[in-house]
Amino acid sequence: MKANAVGLGDLLVQSGKITAKQLEDALAEQKETRERLGQILYRWGLITQEDLVDTLARQLGLRRFDPGQDAVEPASLAYVPIDFARRFNVLPVRITDKSLCVAVVDPLDVEAMDPLKRIARRSDRKLELLLASPAILERARESSYRLVEGSKNVTELIDKVVGEIGETIVEDEPDEEEAERRAQEAGIVNLVEQVIAQAIQERATDIHIEPTEAGLVIRYRVDGMLYDALTPPRAVYTGTISRIKILSNMDIAERRAAQDGRFTHRKNGVEVDVRVSAIPTIHGEKLVLRLLDKTDFNFSLRDLGFSKTDYDRFIRAINQPYGMVVLSGPTGSGKTTTLYAGLLERRNETLNITTI
Repeated sequence: MKANAVGLGDLLVQSGKITAKQLEDALAEQKETRERLGQILYRWGLITQEDLVDTLARQLGLRRFDPGQDAVEPASLAYVPIDFARRFNVLPVRITDKSLCVAVVDPLDVEAMDPLKRIARRSDRKLELLLASPAILERARESSYRLVEGSKNVTELIDKVVGEIGETIVEDEPDEEEAERRAQEAGIVNLVEQVIAQAIQERATDIHIEPTEAGLVIRYRVDGMLYDALTPPRAVYTGTISRIKILSNMDIAERRAAQDGRFTHRKNGVEVDVRVSAIPTIHGEKLVLRLLDKTDFNFSLRDLGFSKTDYDRFIRAINQPYGMVVLSGPTGSGKTTTLYAGLLERRNETLNITTI
């Protein structure tokens, strides 16, 4: 960490975020309250959290934490307990042979930095810091630790299911009666439930269940990006695929043609629409589950980031007495969300709305 010789306040003045007079007033306040200068300026509404993080990064010579680029490695989480991470607002990001990389909100907090340095030293590594805003770090931290815990629970459940049905790789295409029997086994029912529940907890929009020669790969799409969440053995393939096809009212005997279905997943007051597509592949059927949480849907069209011009055009279009509005875009771009928000915009007691 190479600190800039210029102070935080001077950097904010140089960048035009505050005036010299405002800095003078804040420094006078700091003498009385002993509060951090940045926090005073933020409390007064003179700078945003983003302004503060950007300027601190320049002052201390640190790179900013970017969840899109800095993927959190599950192995690094084992080095920092979640209680410590929450208390000091930190998040271990990755571990290498030479360093432990941790995202922090306050790199000047000795109470947090000293224990982190000791943790790194115990494993013969250096502590590397990234700077993060509180909101971004909190979201990434809770999601990362929750994912590791959820994966652990599902992995334990998979081990239990495999122990019940045996490790033997069974025939890839059992008859309809056998496929249905496996789909009704308690372990498989619980496994499918847990996989969907974990995906919802991670705010995933899709679940991909893809067979391989050796087993299965279960992937979640979060914020538009797919990542491997679980790799169960082949022994659970038939039961898992058949269970989801039964829930979706698909023909479990049909394995050579594509099928579509849907069902509603309800748990703890949360209701999620699940659209399912089954596609035959060289190693078996691949399933793609699209998730839409209806319980938590509270977006309006104004929340979706339309420019004023596009918003006015879209409102005019959906209020026409006839015609068609077509939304297109890649997976995770917001097509379904926009359609739901449009329906909410039109919903009133004088209209009968039917969706297909």
